[in-house]
This record gives sequence, C-alpha cells and structure tokens, in this order.
Amino acid sequence: MSAGIVLMADPQVTAVPIRETGEEILDIRDGATLRVSRSRADSEGAFAYVRKQVLDRLTQIKPRWLFMDDVAVYNGKTVDLRGKMTDIVKGMDGVSEFDGVVSMPRFDDPADVIQP
Repeated sequence: MSAGIVLMADPQVTAVPIRETGEEILDIRDGATLRVSRSRADSEGAFAYVRKQVLDRLTQIKPRWLFMDDVAVYNGKTVDLRGKMTDIVKGMDGVSEFDGVVSMPRFDDPADVIQP
C-alpha cells in the first residue's frame, strides 16, 4: 500500500455512505467563533455550515505552523493553492500562537508565494 493524498472528491471517499446523526449544524458566518473566508461562498451559504463537534475541535487546536503544498493536482489539472494559503492566514488572525504557513513545493518548479 502506498501513502499519498486522497482528495475529498476521490471515489473511495465519495463511496462512503453518509449517515445523519442528528448533530447540530451551525452557521459560522457571524465570525464570533471561527473566521470564514467568503472567497468560496456558494449561493446557498453551505460553505459556512459546520457540525458542532467539528467546530468544537477546530476551536480547541491552536496550530503554530501549517505545512501546505503550493499546488495540487485534481482531475489531471494543476490547482494553485496560494489563494487558500492567504485565506488561511487571514482566518488565523485571532490565534496568537499561529506563526504562519510553510509552503511545500509539489513539483521541481515551485510556485512563487512571496507577496508583493
């Protein structure tokens, strides 16, 4: 078995049946608990809903560093992740322990992550 990245859209993930647990689903757009980037907003507002237990776990962790690929490959296409890096840094604004994102070059020619 080889280790690797499995995307949420991968067939082995989407094949897992969804079972409703009745757990409370919260809209976190008010920003009181966790900041949410509206850059990926959808018309239904689903981007801002999260289960209570997930929110509880997210607010318990206080990461110092986030290690992240500069690009990803999805459906054979290269996806630039630098915008997500920026969103994450903005979202971690209130976490005093957070020092930043470490960009991990995915290919031989790394993306330029330096902001002008």
